[in-house]
Amino acid sequence: AASADELEALALPRVRESMAYGVRTLEIKSGYGLSHAAEIKVLEVVAKSKQPLAELIRDMKIFPQIIKNIRVREKKPFVQIPEVAAAIRAAEDDLKEEGRVVVRYSGTEALCRVMIEAASETKMKKHADAIAGEMQKAIGE
Repeated sequence: AASADELEALALPRVRESMAYGVRTLEIKSGYGLSHAAEIKVLEVVAKSKQPLAELIRDMKIFPQIIKNIRVREKKPFVQIPEVAAAIRAAEDDLKEEGRVVVRYSGTEALCRVMIEAASETKMKKHADAIAGEMQKAIGE
């Protein structure tokens, strides 16, 4: 099992790579909570922060989520697809603190994944459809 420092060292190159592709929001799945050892890591983070877990997650908001998968011909950096980059920016600007936008390529398939979480289901669907539509037009199969 990796230490918190090892996890950080492993994550940083992936974060930098995502940023190079124009990703402005990133979700890193930890898998914590799946085993006793993993739960110990959560407790280590809490201990290191010197704050109760409840305080660390106090401001966390949980919103409904939609995920769209778009088959793509190529995995082009989003910044090189102006319409896609503009749709992502529009979603982020509109949702601000009331949602989250994650757009990334699959590591194992020829897919682009568009995930939107938002307080408003209407906005969530609108932005997911807009980003997915632009991606489909630009490099979809």
